[in-house]
Amino acid sequence: MRTFLAFLLALVFFFVFPLFVFSYSLNHILTPSYTKSTLAKSGVYQAIPNVLLSSIDQIKDKETGAPIEGQQELKYFVKNQITPVYVKDKVESSLDETFAYLDKKSNQPPGIVLTDLKPKIQQIFGSEPLPKEVDTFFSKPQTIPEKQAANLRSAFQFLQRAPVPIAFVGLALLFLILLLAKGLKSKLRWVSMTLFVPTICGLIGVALIIGLGQLTTSMVTNALSGSSMKQFADPVSNLLKPLVADLAGRMLLLYAIAFVVAAVLFAISFFVKSKVVPASTAPQKNTQQTPTQPVSNPQNAV
Repeated sequence: MRTFLAFLLALVFFFVFPLFVFSYSLNHILTPSYTKSTLAKSGVYQAIPNVLLSSIDQIKDKETGAPIEGQQELKYFVKNQITPVYVKDKVESSLDETFAYLDKKSNQPPGIVLTDLKPKIQQIFGSEPLPKEVDTFFSKPQTIPEKQAANLRSAFQFLQRAPVPIAFVGLALLFLILLLAKGLKSKLRWVSMTLFVPTICGLIGVALIIGLGQLTTSMVTNALSGSSMKQFADPVSNLLKPLVADLAGRMLLLYAIAFVVAAVLFAISFFVKSKVVPASTAPQKNTQQTPTQPVSNPQNAV
């Protein structure tokens, strides 16, 4: 019965341990500093002005189909005002607001604000009204819908808090397995195998994450390359590759630590002698003969 219970607890640990590894590793990359650094290295800030310039070329007058009036002036404005430095400042400011919202330090749904550019754009068109697409984009903050933002915050809060209780459950399971196993050698081997099995499966899972990450990156970049936003193809690839690599690297580190601990415990178990239970001895039969009285010979009796 004790062995069966230990097996059930080890089975639960098989699912708990990978959850801890994944949630802990994911929290490592879901930080403002990491996100800002990865975005800056990807080249996405240099691509955004180019995408805007391409979008301006596609804005046509609805009646004539000709380019809108002031198109060249608008492109000149983008080149001089919406620079990579300006975009970087706006995005990083938005990221700070986003993580403040996710951490429940603010109740304002995250977004990016470009309303400071509208007066400068209006100067290009003079008394003419701005094109609807341009006016909409620069008139109000581009925010995430409130419901989606709330769902995102709930998921983020759950992910932030998950590693600690999951780790507590895992340690409790290992402690119970120690109590159920009989003898030091058995305890060491139960714990080592309980760690070893999910670690091997976890390493396979990391390989799948790397493979899926490469496949997803390839699919996204190919889709962007064939669209009007082809300037984003390389930056998105430069963004996704380190994200997957860093996530997989952190998971590999935790699995490697678990593997070493399991191997050390299993090796130590070979030097632990099993407790020898002495066999019960049966009471010995008394073979000593009691002295008998000599029998008198009737022939000697006179």
